[in-house]
Amino acid sequence: MLLPTHNKGATLDAIITNKDLASLSNILPVDWSDHYLILFTMTKSITLPTFSSTLSKKSTRNLHLIPPDKLETAIKAHFSLPPLSDSTNDLTNHYNNSILETLDQIAPTTKNIPPKSWFNSELNNERRSLRHSEQIWRAHPSVDNLAILRTTRSQYKKHIFYVKASFLRSQLEQARNRPRELFKIVKKQTSTGPPKILASIYKCEEIGSFFTNKINMIELSFSSLPPLPQPSTILHTLPNSHNSPSTTSSAPLDTSVPLPAIPQQDIPPITNPTAKNNASWSDFSPVTESMITNIIVKLKPSAHSKDSLPPTLVQELKSIIAPIWTKIINSSVSTGCVPASLQLGQISPIPKNTAADPNDPNNLRPISNLPFLSKALEKSVLLQLEKHIASFNLLGVFQSGFRKGCSTETAMLNVIDDIHRSLDKGESSVLILLDLSAAFDTVHHPTLLSTLKDRFGLEGTVYKWFSSFLQNRSQQIKLSHFLSKPKPVSLGVPQGSILSPTLFNLFMEPLTLILKHSNINYHLYADDTQLYYKIKSHKDILHLNETLKKIQTWFHLIHLKLNPKKTEIIIFSPKNSCLPIQLWLNDIKALNCPFSTSNSVKSLASVLTRI
Repeated sequence: MLLPTHNKGATLDAIITNKDLASLSNILPVDWSDHYLILFTMTKSITLPTFSSTLSKKSTRNLHLIPPDKLETAIKAHFSLPPLSDSTNDLTNHYNNSILETLDQIAPTTKNIPPKSWFNSELNNERRSLRHSEQIWRAHPSVDNLAILRTTRSQYKKHIFYVKASFLRSQLEQARNRPRELFKIVKKQTSTGPPKILASIYKCEEIGSFFTNKINMIELSFSSLPPLPQPSTILHTLPNSHNSPSTTSSAPLDTSVPLPAIPQQDIPPITNPTAKNNASWSDFSPVTESMITNIIVKLKPSAHSKDSLPPTLVQELKSIIAPIWTKIINSSVSTGCVPASLQLGQISPIPKNTAADPNDPNNLRPISNLPFLSKALEKSVLLQLEKHIASFNLLGVFQSGFRKGCSTETAMLNVIDDIHRSLDKGESSVLILLDLSAAFDTVHHPTLLSTLKDRFGLEGTVYKWFSSFLQNRSQQIKLSHFLSKPKPVSLGVPQGSILSPTLFNLFMEPLTLILKHSNINYHLYADDTQLYYKIKSHKDILHLNETLKKIQTWFHLIHLKLNPKKTEIIIFSPKNSCLPIQLWLNDIKALNCPFSTSNSVKSLASVLTRI
């Protein structure tokens, strides 16, 4: 724009297009704005992309106006009619349809969004006056009518400011003796929060396509791998010896990414004919109403567009909802069938860090939200899965991810304590932090199911249920009230799901066989793998290199992508150490990427610094 676009002589406006897409026609002053009117001509026709997407309407139900006893009576009346059958899907559909029919009768949806708490009748009257002034100006766009509109708008904005300030003072006064509530109010007013994603249907589709393509590209990198072995063909186990690793070698795997040559007996089998500790679990125990009531109360009430009844109301009406949910959940676990309506995940992308641009899909992490009934179902299954794991001691003590009594703090304390003990003895250690690309989103379902069956003893109805849980899933992106078109999901365990962390821990458990056999110290926290090893001579570096080869090969076999460029390493040595460990590390060739050590690394939200 080469000419002024403002009545003060400044150029404040621009036309942004692709090259040669538009030509400037004229710039005209207007009496209804201090900016000029810019006229331009499109030199090429453009076709906007169309998406068969859905838009969740900005509608609401005034459920807060309905007395709880009236709502409870109406729900009971609708559930007097029996479902079509006792199948899990029919029971679930009957529940959702009955709830929606009840709400449509006593609290139909409306597009009138409830006003803010501070919005009073005086502001409402002023807003009507402002709209009336705007209608007059649009019908008769004169200078006088524009002046009246601006004056009315200015007065309305000032009144809003004073009403908000008065409301905030009242809130602070009420919370004077409640520090927690007071802190929330102050934080809400002073915190700007991270930049927000510009919500639109197009943005939903863009982010959804990005996530899908990213996972597909990772999976394609394994396309040249040989087929996964069947349980009947893999009978190898690790050697009993825990001394130095075998020095024999075999031909490298035929992969698009070069893999090291590793003896087959040194790689833990994907499946095993004998389950760990002879574990066996074929049937779920039925759940009771008291169990489901307890689960409903403790679940976080995060809403999903497919929730027929808001989670907060489910918790309030637990006395009538719990018996219905108990029947649905018992039907699901007894038949090994997960209802189809509970397998749609809504992805709410969140920035990986506050400094990153949230409108760049590369900076977003997909967090899945599932229907409230699905969470209750998963929680009831998780309780029994955790009991099975504890009964047969299926997870090692050095896996701290999402387990009771464990946290990032306990994981880091274990690693730091071991390294400090080595330093006290005058020994050097190397800490390696392995990074996996989109680990939760790329879990290979057939491999996971084989691991659950052959290593952890899941069979019969239990195995059938987990197979149903993983299959036929779909997801859609949700930004504000915009929803993308649902897309099928054939890989991964949904982030944000209640069962996913435990399933991922089980998926990663065979890795510990490599580490134990190689005498490498380790600590896992879900997909965060920390390896640390004492270095006394150059042979220890070579041993570490061989172990990393095995780890890389095993990750390829289970279709997890190790990211060498984001893998970090740090050396901890006594001040009087003369070992050239930095030089020796050049002999680590396992990850096809040169190692660069750091003086400081970040692991599990903690920063470790070499002194």
